[in-house]
Amino acid sequence: RNSLRDHAMSRSILRRRLRLYAGFLALACLAMRASAQSFPEEPNGPAGSFASTDGSITVVRPEGAGWECVQPRQKQEGSVMTTVKCRREDPADFFVLMAKDYTLTAPETKSAEDLANGAYKRSYQQLYTSVKYTRGVNVKHQGRDAFDVKFDADHDRLGRIRKVERVIVEGSHVLVLSGEGNRATFDGRQNLVEAWFSSTVFTSLPPL
Repeated sequence: RNSLRDHAMSRSILRRRLRLYAGFLALACLAMRASAQSFPEEPNGPAGSFASTDGSITVVRPEGAGWECVQPRQKQEGSVMTTVKCRREDPADFFVLMAKDYTLTAPETKSAEDLANGAYKRSYQQLYTSVKYTRGVNVKHQGRDAFDVKFDADHDRLGRIRKVERVIVEGSHVLVLSGEGNRATFDGRQNLVEAWFSSTVFTSLPPL
């Protein structure tokens, strides 16, 4: 009897996670939509920073004019999700820095590499008309295991883009950092991506 109950619980957790991964594609689409789906920019963090309304993510605003930082209105069944992004205000200059924290109902059993090369990769292959991965490497993020990917993609509306993404798994939290933009100008902003990855603070990642 206990075995049957444990099996039923495992199936329930699996179904919730499948719904989470299936929703990843929808979330990627939401990230590209207009700011009408976002909270207006507010100085709700320390000077030079932007914090999510729940305080779980704090980012450093990119320097210079022409940037806006927002917290998209997004919902995901089976998890609590917080997203912050800073992007260029000019629609013709597509470039977005993003930080996400998915809080699951149970610890994540897949590694960051498994997620990046599995569910997330399949989602991107559906989102873009073509995707070519050019890098996939295990890295350390604040002392934790993480996995970085880089890929070039073609999008019906946005054209030729380049994206770098880092995935970190910490207990029941799946954390994602990314930078993406027009392929022609992306490499010239690589320093912004590196600064975003190193300066973003997740409360779910306390210092080791």
